Amino acid sequence: MNNVCFFNSEKKWGGGEKWHLKMSALFLEHGYSVILAGNYNSELIKKARSENIPTQEFKISRYSFLNPIKIYKIYKFFKKDNINTLFMNSSIDLKVCFIASKMAKVKNIVYRRGMPHPIKNSFLNKLIFSKMLTKVIVNSKEIERSIFVNNSKIISKEKILLLYNGIDNSDYKKTDEKLYDSEYPVFGNLGRLVEQKGQIHLIEAAKILKEKGYSFKILIGGKGDQEDYLRKKIKDYDLEEDVILLGFINEIEKFMNSIDIFVFPSYFEGSANSIIEAMYFSKPVICFNVSSMPELVENNVNGLLTEYKNTELFAEKMEEFIKNKKLIFEMGRKAKLSAKR
Repeated sequence: MNNVCFFNSEKKWGGGEKWHLKMSALFLEHGYSVILAGNYNSELIKKARSENIPTQEFKISRYSFLNPIKIYKIYKFFKKDNINTLFMNSSIDLKVCFIASKMAKVKNIVYRRGMPHPIKNSFLNKLIFSKMLTKVIVNSKEIERSIFVNNSKIISKEKILLLYNGIDNSDYKKTDEKLYDSEYPVFGNLGRLVEQKGQIHLIEAAKILKEKGYSFKILIGGKGDQEDYLRKKIKDYDLEEDVILLGFINEIEKFMNSIDIFVFPSYFEGSANSIIEAMYFSKPVICFNVSSMPELVENNVNGLLTEYKNTELFAEKMEEFIKNKKLIFEMGRKAKLSAKR
């Protein structure tokens, strides 16, 4: 029996956790014996339980790899459940599972790398990548490039598998309902409200567009530690009627039905799920020409790319869509085709 473990100790919910949950369910559907291991009472564990996916909980922290008792418990779990394929998603999990997986003689050890950060050229990382991993999954060429920034020989390139994030249309309900209705062009953004996602540029761009006399709406879905800061900026610029923070979005379909253009001023991404989702719903995308974004957005075809962190140019791109509704339809149609590739 091929016993598969998806090991993810992240406590919060994000793209990596969504991937682990989805893959766990798909492997179960295809007849594999699957168990999802994670941190006690994490969002991933809660969602896995709600979908009747078998789970195993551990208390994992940043320095758990230095705790021999913790490592032994993970080893015993791998051994007892006869795990022969292991998927991981973070450097913390790589470290804590390194010795345990070797002791348990796990045959296939796969690391899915989701962010384009260079790997530190440390002795432990060299051991993990050369002696532990049998395969590394990346979801963009930018991530693959970043792996070799500090050490060109850290792992054989033959072990790297490029798999772009995909769309499963069964995840979405067919509905015409909206979360918000407006007679003006509506821009939308989905993502955690953190500095990396760059939502401050949307508020600054809104200020520029409003000063030019344009009528529009910007809907921002998500939660995060920058929420209070963003609300204050919206209030300071007198944009309460123009920029609306919606909180966490459960019903992606209704959100996408509410917007005309997807705006995504993120500073870096492995492969942005939200861009792919927006394209699936026929929304053209505006984003910075940085990181993996150009792998998804083709300038003047399915969206518009603009200079990194240049808010004024970002506002100009938004203005193009406000002034030309035909452009929204044309690029949106091509965005849909891009998502279906």
